Amino acid sequence: MEQQQDDSILSQIEADRLIKTLKQVISPELLQIPTIGNKKLLIHLKDLEAKTDFLVDVLFNRRPNSLKGKCQLRVHRMVRLIRLDSNGRNHSNPDDSLVGGTHLHIYKEGSHDRWAFPPPENIFSDLEDAATTLREFLVYCNVTNIPTIR
Repeated sequence: MEQQQDDSILSQIEADRLIKTLKQVISPELLQIPTIGNKKLLIHLKDLEAKTDFLVDVLFNRRPNSLKGKCQLRVHRMVRLIRLDSNGRNHSNPDDSLVGGTHLHIYKEGSHDRWAFPPPENIFSDLEDAATTLREFLVYCNVTNIPTIR
């Protein structure tokens, strides 16, 4: 049985290093975003030295007037470093501040991914388009060899 890693043991310095490190998609031919139901796309990444494995989970659902979903970057299988939630529920931060339904979580030592912030407008240009959102999320996560996305 696989053990879950407690992300409280990941220091902020290590988390920041992992986020900033350049990563590559292991099988870069084509990424097909599922269009029906709650199917998830799982993208396997490695750092350029092939020492660290990363996973990106992608789940989008088309609603009548919007695209709802999430993209998240994980390391050590269970530690969420970055998560983008689009068109979901508002998020309440630990200090009781509220962030809108589209927000970005970034790992914070001792708080895991409980803090959320509005996504940078200069990074995410069209959160209603799944392929554009995934491509821009991968750029934000420092992925160097982004394949074609459908």
